[in-house]
Amino acid sequence: MNDPVPAPAIATPIEHFMKAGTLQTDRATRALHTVAAAAQLAASGIDPAMIGELSQMQIATIERMRALRDTWSRDWESWWHYAAQLGSSNTMSKLVERETNIFAQMGQLLGSQMTDWMGLQENIEVNYAYWLKQKLDQKGRDGAA
Repeated sequence: MNDPVPAPAIATPIEHFMKAGTLQTDRATRALHTVAAAAQLAASGIDPAMIGELSQMQIATIERMRALRDTWSRDWESWWHYAAQLGSSNTMSKLVERETNIFAQMGQLLGSQMTDWMGLQENIEVNYAYWLKQKLDQKGRDGAA
């Protein structure tokens, strides 16, 4: 006998809201751990090599931001050229379809930019936390030796 395949669970709006809250709470918790690690490292002393490493991380971040800016500028320029054209719509339904497509593409660009920006922020947070852990572990080994 073939049992019917159960329908996939559909998340309710409250479940979406709760997921976002959970992710934000996790992110805030990681940020607090990073702040505590940064304070611990600062209290144990920062050497010139660390300043150089932090500067390199900042330079890498700025370069990534510039790359995002350049990509976004090209994407928006392309969108603008497309949106500014009248197209060959000869009926209202075709015109509505085109105008809807223009706005859908704008939404896609905005979503992509938000995703890119959040990805960069998370990358910075992870890299900095990893760097702090390495430095604190090294200080722990050096202090134990």
